[in-house]
Amino acid sequence: YKYIDPTGSKDVKIHVLYIATAIVLVALLPLTNIGQYVYTELTVALVGAMYPVYRSTKAVCTPDEDDDKVWLQYWMFGGVLFMTRCDPTGHN
Repeated sequence: YKYIDPTGSKDVKIHVLYIATAIVLVALLPLTNIGQYVYTELTVALVGAMYPVYRSTKAVCTPDEDDDKVWLQYWMFGGVLFMTRCDPTGHN
């Protein structure tokens, strides 16, 4: 991954900590009663959108155009999936 500094900087350690925390939470929450409140459609949609929005914004703010193309493709593909999933008659 080209954005992670291989020298072992503080950012890499924070990313590893975030990933480890997420894995533990995803593994343990379904086993508790809290999981039914955390895994709602709204929270999954919000969390699922926050990272791509953050990375897309960060990509646009860099002079490198390759990362812009990657995120543009992501959003185009997501839009196509959204449009194919939506039924204009209101049926799922």
